[in-house]
Amino acid sequence: MKAKDVLKITGITRNHLYRLVKQEKIKAHRKPNGQYDYNSEDVYKYVGKKRRNLNIIYARVSTPKQKADLTRQIETLENFCLAQGVKIDQVFSDIASGINFEKRKQFFNLLDLVLNGQVEKVFISYKDRLSRVGFGLFKHLFLKFGTEIIVANGHANEKMDSEEIMNEIITLIHCFSMKHYSKRRVKRAIEVLNASTENKD
Repeated sequence: MKAKDVLKITGITRNHLYRLVKQEKIKAHRKPNGQYDYNSEDVYKYVGKKRRNLNIIYARVSTPKQKADLTRQIETLENFCLAQGVKIDQVFSDIASGINFEKRKQFFNLLDLVLNGQVEKVFISYKDRLSRVGFGLFKHLFLKFGTEIIVANGHANEKMDSEEIMNEIITLIHCFSMKHYSKRRVKRAIEVLNASTENKD
């Protein structure tokens, strides 16, 4: 990790960084070009100690018609955390598909905090509220930055209404169709390129 990135993430001065290196709290390796490469794990470990770790609720529904369910999700998680004696610092929520991340602005805000080492725990009602696919990947990634995902309901979500199920299916079909369309375009481009080459020969 470059020095400028370390300073941006930690919010410390360059002189402070040099002191941390001398104290071996952050390891640094000098590269052939004379610049230093700072150990990212040490940097995030330091950030975790320096900053107050946040406890965050994340809730999601697929369609605007499910806003009432979104409110219930948040209230249920707030009660769950209260029973655990956990103080919630922030609440993030999205109205978007669990497959398509492009419209999930609040999720990316949460992700930024996690990657900055600022989050201790993320509370969700079901695994699919965070991600319909690749939950294990996110769990592994979050743990790398010191964040634990707490699923209030360990069993699968059986309360999805028909509209949400249909919305997820449509999104999934769209993703696969676009992928297939892209493959066809690439294949067509290769055919045109090959034909052009053959004509020149």
